[in-house]
Amino acid sequence: MANRQKQQKQKEGERGSENSYKLSTKAEQENVSLVRVNPSYTSQKCPICGHTEKENRRAEMFKCLQCGFSADADHVGALNILSRFYEVLEVPHVGRIRDG
Repeated sequence: MANRQKQQKQKEGERGSENSYKLSTKAEQENVSLVRVNPSYTSQKCPICGHTEKENRRAEMFKCLQCGFSADADHVGALNILSRFYEVLEVPHVGRIRDG
């Protein structure tokens, strides 16, 4: 990895840490719970069948190569983050998110 790319990654990491700290501080000040979930692969994982593959996401669109479900990639990511939120809190929810 080139030196410039390493510096860019380091800056992104520092900004992420700073934003995380600010968010945590603000949540505490407002007496609001903050739950962290791992966002990795959320826009590549199908919320219907669970199939995760890089090719499921093409630019702004998501189309599952296993079951055919398609939607906006950001919407799919948000659905998967919500599902992980429920898992972290062990909140019962009904199965997978359904199309429609």
